[in-house]
Amino acid sequence: MVTKEDAIIIKNDNDLEYLLHRYFNGPSFAMAFVFDSDDLYNRFFDAIGISVETFQEKHYYFDKEKNVHISKSEFGFVWISTVGLVATSKATKNKFVNAFLCQEPVLIHLLDDAIEICNDERIYDIDSSSYQMVEERTMALFHNLIFFSEILLKAYISLQGENVPHTHKLETLLKRAKEVMFKQNHNDTLFHAYIIPVIEGEVLHISSIPGKFKEEYVKYDDNEHDTTLMIFRSDYFSQIRDFVSLSEDIIMGIYYDPEGKMYLKQGLYERLLEKCKTAKAKEAVEKTYGFLVEKKK
Repeated sequence: MVTKEDAIIIKNDNDLEYLLHRYFNGPSFAMAFVFDSDDLYNRFFDAIGISVETFQEKHYYFDKEKNVHISKSEFGFVWISTVGLVATSKATKNKFVNAFLCQEPVLIHLLDDAIEICNDERIYDIDSSSYQMVEERTMALFHNLIFFSEILLKAYISLQGENVPHTHKLETLLKRAKEVMFKQNHNDTLFHAYIIPVIEGEVLHISSIPGKFKEEYVKYDDNEHDTTLMIFRSDYFSQIRDFVSLSEDIIMGIYYDPEGKMYLKQGLYERLLEKCKTAKAKEAVEKTYGFLVEKKK
């Protein structure tokens, strides 16, 4: 993310003159700036014909015809773009987290689309265009979910300062993530309870496919014996959507709080048991979450 330290400092008349020359004459730019004084700040806005008072009310300005976007950040810099609305930077300084954040909205969009398709009665007519969407979305959902899980595990491993295996193979990445999880005492946590089992299920499914399944070939439909089907039910897709959303919460929670006070707090199993008010409820927790306190496998 862009910070005040990354910004170009406008500290005198020469700097302001150069900025205004670039603004009016090019080359086009999109950069962060810090004005060393209110005088330089005010003179810039006066020169480009924007009321400082009006700008201060919204903290942003956009001219559709000139393709100019200016916005004041709470982090102490002014973003000025003469190429229109563009991103100030990548979301984070971690390439695996960035890749994860790119894949998350793709999968969310596909899942929302699949849920909407499920509500269309025409999908039950296998000759309909609606049913054709079921065929198309099945493959799209499967290979994007596999890639999402790959990037999720790589993001987690990298956030722990560990080397990320250079592979697409989910089984290898899952094994490494679990090693890191136990090493960092992240077992018996929300991450352990709600992320690891889902990916274990995916790995189990992949292992059941005849032949040597290669995750990197799935987008090309090039795993000869892969006949994976996805049951089109809105509640099923809603569950996957919850998993995707929780994954983003956890990864970004760890990114901004490396100690992981919320998602990496141990003792989840005992906390769940403490909430049980009946023997039946306790038995359900023991059956569902007993793996959290099993010895490392």
